[in-house]
Amino acid sequence: MIRDWVKEIAQVDDIEIEKLLKAVLQRYSVLFPDWEISTISIQKSADRNEQLDRMITMLQNMKNI
Repeated sequence: MIRDWVKEIAQVDDIEIEKLLKAVLQRYSVLFPDWEISTISIQKSADRNEQLDRMITMLQNMKNI
């Protein structure tokens, strides 16, 4: 049976989507062990530039010095 993943994902709640995202990231790390994947989210109601500045700082801190 072919599943329509997009329709199924569209119906999950906030708790299920978090679990699903974690499972996808874990599976990705198994399939592509030489790669690291990161996700970002930006709150629409907050200052976008401020959030991006914090992310840039975080990314700079992640560098191997």
